[in-house]
Amino acid sequence: MTLATAASRKLLLSATLAFALVQIVRGQKAASPQGPLEMTREDVFAARNWTSDEITVLDFHLGMNRAEAIKNARKRELELFCVRFTSCDVCDNTDTLCDGINLHLGSHDQIDSINVFRPLTDAPEDLRKFSVIQQFKGQTYVLFHSYSNVLRLKLLGPESSRQDDRFMRTTKYFYPLRGIQLYVSLSHNKQVQESDADFSVTFDLPKTPEISPPGH
Repeated sequence: MTLATAASRKLLLSATLAFALVQIVRGQKAASPQGPLEMTREDVFAARNWTSDEITVLDFHLGMNRAEAIKNARKRELELFCVRFTSCDVCDNTDTLCDGINLHLGSHDQIDSINVFRPLTDAPEDLRKFSVIQQFKGQTYVLFHSYSNVLRLKLLGPESSRQDDRFMRTTKYFYPLRGIQLYVSLSHNKQVQESDADFSVTFDLPKTPEISPPGH
């Protein structure tokens, strides 16, 4: 076998492995199309075979343009209240109660990230009841209502990377292949339980695995 032939076969094998890895990470979407996973109907965090571009929250999803998002909100008797035109909270018609969904619209005026957060522990009762997390199911409901690091690892596994601010007691956990970021902010009062930490999940576009070229 010549060196050129060996290199070609190695390159073909690398490409095949890269394609297979992408399919695994994306949950075999092409082989088993099941439509979007709506967080108010499905216990999405109980399964590991999805990426963020399959997730919807009250039918908001990545890639949705501004006009579609406004139409979707009004269909539910909600409105988008935007800061600097790019960061939009989903609220009731009077901007009195917001449901814990923030949409970020990128350069093409399309949603490029969705942030879902639970109300602060001292938030008014009507705001807590209005929050979208009250509609979540199963393990997803538990994750948002009683976060723990043990539960995070059980549902998502080890993170790819993390950012810690020990002074502020905040941590971001990154799962780029699935398009997920988790934000946890612990109280400075160490008697406050981890389950009462400020908590949010951000969905952005998943990253494609990087495959090193042959010989590296």
